[in-house]
Amino acid sequence: MKKIICLFLSIFLISCQETVTEQTSESKVKTEEGSSNSTLSKNASVGSDTVLVRGRSVVFFSINQEEYDRILKEEGEDSGINEILDDFNYYASEVADSLNKAGFRTLLTTNKTFIIEKNNGQRNYVTRNNKKGEVGVLLFDGLDEPKVDYGVGTDIDYFVMVQEYFKKK
Repeated sequence: MKKIICLFLSIFLISCQETVTEQTSESKVKTEEGSSNSTLSKNASVGSDTVLVRGRSVVFFSINQEEYDRILKEEGEDSGINEILDDFNYYASEVADSLNKAGFRTLLTTNKTFIIEKNNGQRNYVTRNNKKGEVGVLLFDGLDEPKVDYGVGTDIDYFVMVQEYFKKK
């Protein structure tokens, strides 16, 4: 099972493209007006655990190896984390493939921090909730505030979420 997790994490890290973000009460958000110090390239990742998100994006985020190991140490094999990650990886991959074909930027990542850059240059910094080591999805359209949803969903759940968020766009 650990090999599957390592493979999943490797795929996430390799597939780093543009990303998405949102605010929730559990997410830490910092806003920066303008982009005067915007020296980041379009697909750049910033820092070892930060990803830049621009444009119409859907980002699926998961825990990293360190968080996984911590959960196993604290809660044991009966924590359910393996089932959560298996389900999440399956549905996120299915949805990401379809969304890519539909013209969305998608990313599967274990990064904790996302720089959300709106089309007007304003930046929001979002840090995912890592108290429980949760998985989830970030939605961003380049214009409005991003949306973050924690937890595992099915492919239908994710498609509905994307449709609801982007329907007004």
